[in-house]
Amino acid sequence: MCARHIYANWHKKWKGVNRKIQFWNCVRSTYVEDFDDQLKMFEDMGKKSTTDLLAILPQHWSRAYFLDMSKCDAVDNNMAKAFNRWIIEARSYPIINMLEEIKKMVMQRMHVKRVWKDKWTTNISPSATQKFENNMNKSNECNMVWNGDGGFEV
Repeated sequence: MCARHIYANWHKKWKGVNRKIQFWNCVRSTYVEDFDDQLKMFEDMGKKSTTDLLAILPQHWSRAYFLDMSKCDAVDNNMAKAFNRWIIEARSYPIINMLEEIKKMVMQRMHVKRVWKDKWTTNISPSATQKFENNMNKSNECNMVWNGDGGFEV
């Protein structure tokens, strides 16, 4: 279940702009500690609303609990739904024709992505390069402190 649907169901009972903002802060938290901090702020708005929200385990809707292997930032869309929407026309065909149509769609998509990739000037995608540069600029504001044992704290 995607976060957008969880919010839609939860929002029927618990309304408010601040709750909405705090819900999405919880969803987009990338670390468990950050999630816990956001959840504490959420509890300040009402214990019962937090209990209702946690009725669905955060492992299903918060990035803080997603595996590190996940390469997608999407928390508000179910990938299966996105794929089904992409193949909606092909789904109306008989099974063999449907599979052939999906195969063509995948091949066309791979071609478009390959042409797009060939325009890159480096081996890293422009969006990944931009994220890296943004994070590099943010890291300039960090301070490193040597712990005296071959490690550092940032």
